[in-house]
Amino acid sequence: EEFLDNITNANKYLEDLIVEKRITKQEYIDHILLPLKFGAVSLASKTNAKIVPYAITGDYKFRSKNLTIRFGKAFKTINDLEKSNEKLYKEVEKLMKQNLKEEN
Repeated sequence: EEFLDNITNANKYLEDLIVEKRITKQEYIDHILLPLKFGAVSLASKTNAKIVPYAITGDYKFRSKNLTIRFGKAFKTINDLEKSNEKLYKEVEKLMKQNLKEEN
């Protein structure tokens, strides 16, 4: 039951770990983004579309005052989906870290 609660309330669980000093705020920031699947880069490659990386941080509540959405520069994928996916991951990670630094 605790496991299911932690999964459905992951952000609260991580914030509790920070409060309990089991992880640092920097560790939280460094590990907040999970690995990306290849769907976006695969579809963009097949349709010759650009990908616009973006990051959303803050409270997902109606009329939230601290919700931040940051968009990166659009880019074209290359034939190597692994490298394109890595580029997308790094761009989203960079945007999230910028958001989180501004929030603190």
